[in-house]
Amino acid sequence: MTSILLMVLVVAAMMSSGILSANAWRLGTSLQVIDYPDITGGRKRHTNPTPLVGGIAFLMSMSLWGFLSVWLSNPVRSQGEDLIAISALMIVFALIGFIDDRQELSPKIRLVILLAATAFAVNNQPTLTVQFLHFEFFGKATILGNWGGIFTVLALVGLANAVNMADGKNGLVIGMCLVWNTVLLFFAAPILVPVLFISFGILLVLFYSNLRNRLFLGDTGSFALAAFFGLIAIYSYTQNFVRLPAEVIVLMFMIPVLDCLRLMVLRVMRGQSPFSAGRDHLHHHIAAATGWGIGLPLYLSLIAVPLGLRFVLPGASFAIILLQIGAYVTVLAICSYRARLRLSGQAAL
Repeated sequence: MTSILLMVLVVAAMMSSGILSANAWRLGTSLQVIDYPDITGGRKRHTNPTPLVGGIAFLMSMSLWGFLSVWLSNPVRSQGEDLIAISALMIVFALIGFIDDRQELSPKIRLVILLAATAFAVNNQPTLTVQFLHFEFFGKATILGNWGGIFTVLALVGLANAVNMADGKNGLVIGMCLVWNTVLLFFAAPILVPVLFISFGILLVLFYSNLRNRLFLGDTGSFALAAFFGLIAIYSYTQNFVRLPAEVIVLMFMIPVLDCLRLMVLRVMRGQSPFSAGRDHLHHHIAAATGWGIGLPLYLSLIAVPLGLRFVLPGASFAIILLQIGAYVTVLAICSYRARLRLSGQAAL
């Protein structure tokens, strides 16, 4: 595919997602996916009813222009089968999210369906299975054997839940996806590079619309995007693990996954369901301490800066992973402390 043709496809994808964004309210009302704020000041504290159609806009644009880019790239049969499997599982994740947006599925039912769908896809498509872990700083691969399928299923479903839990402030999940998209452009299998250029353009448009409060991603979007980037990372890793070592994938997804695990442990310790909603996520603490104008770039920097360091210092991957974990703990501690000071000051007034 020529660069001019690819540019045309990217512009067309951005235009189509822009049209969908401009008609977000009409699309949301027709599909009955409008997110209304909590009257009592509960978890949903946005000001106005907002359509949950960001994920739908992404899927509709990618289904047309992403498919066209793959078709024009003329993939071999095995690549075509791999991409069909990736697309099919992403659509299943999106459908589960869409049902959840419409009628709020039970977290347990949602988890069971996600596990079953992912297990079926992984079992039938070996190229989507992580069969070994190759970290450059270890010097050798760790063979997972029969545990590879289980590891892959848990990793994908865990990432989907982590991304869904992180989707609580405008620009956050789409911003993370823009970072992941940029990184994967350097490491992805060649057949996926045009797809990633198109997805980057679509995400830019949705990022702007989300920041302008025109639309939310919804569970449709958070699940679909988690599946999309998780599967592309796994596929690119299995195709060329030397080019894309495991530590890069760890650095990509560490922050939302770490925050998800922290919240699940805390909620179990409090006697709550690990899937219960709350306002104690990392982004809540950051927003309360700094405001979201500063909070959004601060959160995204926890992902982007370590990845940038990995490009500059590939031999220091282990130290960079530790640095990222330390940065997460430090930012969480400082922001939660500052947020408590703010609340106590307001209460005193």
